[in-house]
Amino acid sequence: MWCARQLEWWRGRLARERGETPPPEDQDLKLARDTLEHLDEASFADAEARSPADKGPAGRALRGLPGQRLCLSLGGSLFEVLDPERLDQKALEVVKSVEQELADRAVAAYEDLAGGR
Repeated sequence: MWCARQLEWWRGRLARERGETPPPEDQDLKLARDTLEHLDEASFADAEARSPADKGPAGRALRGLPGQRLCLSLGGSLFEVLDPERLDQKALEVVKSVEQELADRAVAAYEDLAGGR
């Protein structure tokens, strides 16, 4: 998931460098990454992680979850919200889109070289 998130950032940066509009950021990937990245800010009680504050930067990702909490028990979904298979599919879509763009550019570069351009 982290790798797909990084690819999203770089895909956006590449688009901006080319003067193009970056593709929209996937909010499910962002929510999952931000929540896990900032879990050290959480208050833990009753098998749940909650934001330590009602506002401000600390715990902001946790406040973005439904119920403003992360259930720490294992179940069929992540954060009781995200379907892991759907999240995996979204991450894979990001990776495939970057791979396809790289492949297309490689073919174009080869054609330019073969054509003497």
